[in-house]
Amino acid sequence: GFSAIHIDAGSLESDQLLDNAALQQAYTQAAADTGVMIGAIAASYLSEYGLTNPKGTENAHKCWELIKVSIEAASQMKVGCVFFPSFAASEIHSENDLMRTAEIVHEACIYAESHDLHLATENTLSASDQLKLLKTVDHPKFLVLIDTLNPVLWGHNTNQLVEELWPFLSDQLHIKDGINGKMGNAVLGTGDAGFLETAQTLVARGFDGTLISENDYCGEREAYAARDIAVISGLFSLY
Repeated sequence: GFSAIHIDAGSLESDQLLDNAALQQAYTQAAADTGVMIGAIAASYLSEYGLTNPKGTENAHKCWELIKVSIEAASQMKVGCVFFPSFAASEIHSENDLMRTAEIVHEACIYAESHDLHLATENTLSASDQLKLLKTVDHPKFLVLIDTLNPVLWGHNTNQLVEELWPFLSDQLHIKDGINGKMGNAVLGTGDAGFLETAQTLVARGFDGTLISENDYCGEREAYAARDIAVISGLFSLY
């Protein structure tokens, strides 16, 4: 019942890296066959390589190579967003981490200037630090991809982030809910994310982008997905 998906760029060490033209074509054909739009490409392995590594190091080189692969693949596949997760080895803990992340993201924005897409960050920062990152990167292609549950797990209020970052939000949004500190284990609106309040704010603000559910649908997949789709439909009038 879903109409959009986010896919991963793969790792540099994998045969599933999206620099492979045949793999790009397979994804594009699958999207055409199913009618499911590929909304964004995630450079997920940045969280393993570490965006915060000093320039000139091996892992910094890996980050840059993966960023280029992701942007080029998105351009070839006509995907409108590439996002950079700043978790695990890429999590921003300090001023130095933020400045180093901003440096490489700014370079990525320049690299992407000739491509019809935008770049986004998904991270653990507060609203004020998100704004600082945006200001430091200082490029119109760079936006923030919000997740409805993650900020709560990092001690933030998702609705507040939406309000304060609204002009800088990507039109791609991750939605999930959860209880007891776990991700995706609750029907949307029944967990700790404050999803209903965030959804109301998004609707009031006129959000008309792409919602990507990251809830866990293992088991009775169609039934579990249908419950969340019903919530989304009721709140956003998308279906």
